[in-house]
Amino acid sequence: MKNKKEVLYPEKMIGHLPGIVVGHQFTSRTEMVAIGFHGHWMNGIDYISKFSGKLKQRCGYTCPLAVAIVMSGQYEDDVDCLNEVVYTGQGGNDLHGSKHQIKDQVMHRGNLALKNNMEQCVPVRVIRGYKLGASRNRDRKVYMYCGLYKVVNHWAEKGISGHNVFKYRLRRLLGQPKVDIDQAM
Repeated sequence: MKNKKEVLYPEKMIGHLPGIVVGHQFTSRTEMVAIGFHGHWMNGIDYISKFSGKLKQRCGYTCPLAVAIVMSGQYEDDVDCLNEVVYTGQGGNDLHGSKHQIKDQVMHRGNLALKNNMEQCVPVRVIRGYKLGASRNRDRKVYMYCGLYKVVNHWAEKGISGHNVFKYRLRRLLGQPKVDIDQAM
């Protein structure tokens, strides 16, 4: 899609994207990729790699740098309190089977990106995935943009399944429109 120039925002951007307001709902991860709001089909962390040389916003930042995360209920160690979340880093999760952590996470790619966000005070877009309970297809989800969050802390610990995971505490920035999660369900 990016090679054919079919993505609305093909270059990764920090912060809000024009025309996408807090509370906006996406019907699929495919839609988010097509728009350029979150550039990965499976990964929870979308980030600017250290090899993204032509990115205008990169000036002065150490990359990788996270631009968006999806909280979709795939990681057993996540804690979601709407305005403050504990997000589990990427890697080591059995996404297609038990959904449990099956190996240790490594501090690189998206995990390093979130750490860099904290160290450089760069906000990240947070998207939540909600299962549609009344849907005929029980696996169907809607994804809601919940605004910008700052990474206020990170640490490593043994997760519920006994493997090392990276945790990131994110806090919602003040002054944003309120999120109505009931609207997504």
